[in-house]
Amino acid sequence: MNQADRGQRQAFVTPIDPPIVIPPQGGTVRFQVEIVNRSNVAVDFDLWTELEVPGGGLRTGSPWALTLDAGASLTVRLQRRIPPGAPPGTYTLRCLVGTFPTADDSDSFTFVKE
Repeated sequence: MNQADRGQRQAFVTPIDPPIVIPPQGGTVRFQVEIVNRSNVAVDFDLWTELEVPGGGLRTGSPWALTLDAGASLTVRLQRRIPPGAPPGTYTLRCLVGTFPTADDSDSFTFVKE
């Protein structure tokens, strides 16, 4: 990625069926990610997620290497499993784009595990 490409990709993440409340026995967070390439050239980039857990822990998902044509957008539906042993509280799910592990853009939402 060259410096001119920075900021040309934008990430938008939206929870599916909000508000999301995960019961004590665990469950699945479903969400939609849209990536927009605002540049006039195709760009290579990584897409990954981070899950910030109550108490300050961070779980980083493996990055996906993608290419997006000039002016194009990509929308995908993803999910993240929250196990029964996960602590209760407010979680932040973040979607990031850039060259892993450096993000050029990100978006996030919160949900609760009981």
